[in-house]
This record gives sequence, C-alpha cells and structure tokens, in this order.
Amino acid sequence: MQMQVIQRDDELTEVKLIGSLDIGGVEQIDVKFQGVVTSARQHTLVDMSEVDFMSSLGMRIFVESAKALRRTDHKLILFGLTANVKLALNHARLEQLMVLVDSEDAALAAIA
Repeated sequence: MQMQVIQRDDELTEVKLIGSLDIGGVEQIDVKFQGVVTSARQHTLVDMSEVDFMSSLGMRIFVESAKALRRTDHKLILFGLTANVKLALNHARLEQLMVLVDSEDAALAAIA
C-alpha cells in the first residue's frame, strides 16, 4: 500500500492511496494516514482511484478519521472510488459519516 500526501493549501489536504486496503495495506499506512488527517485539522480529500480492494479494517481508518475531522467541523471526502470499493462503503452506510463522490471536481465542490 502506498500513500502520497499533497498539501494543497491552508484549508485542504489531499491524500492519494495506491494498492489494497487489506490487513497488510492497513498496517503499512494506518498510523501515517491518521496522523496526516487528524493533525492537519483541514478538509481532507482522498483519491481512491487506485485502491482495488478494501476490507473492514480499511474502512476503520476512514471512520476514525471522519469522526476526528467532524469534531473540528471538517470533512473527509473520498473520490475516484472503484466499483467494488464504492459498493463496500455503501453497504456499510459510510456515506452518512463521510462524503463519497466520483471525481476530484465533485470533491472540491463538496467543500464549498
């Protein structure tokens, strides 16, 4: 699992994830992802276009981050979801906790 952090400006952080959010992938990025997202206290966009699988452990990362961001009145926005990842997130009803959109433009619009 790879993670790239893009600091876009003072109000927005973007993270690109590449690989599988299975047990091994989660172990590789969990602490770093949580640290980047929660310490920034900014709206966070997560590019999921190259994530091919997500287990419940992977979902936990997003749930924890979304809850932490909500406490500071910020959003966690996932975009570019592959079909199977989007289906898993929708089945878990995580759209109630975070924003799930198709494109980066839609993610930026969700902040406004």
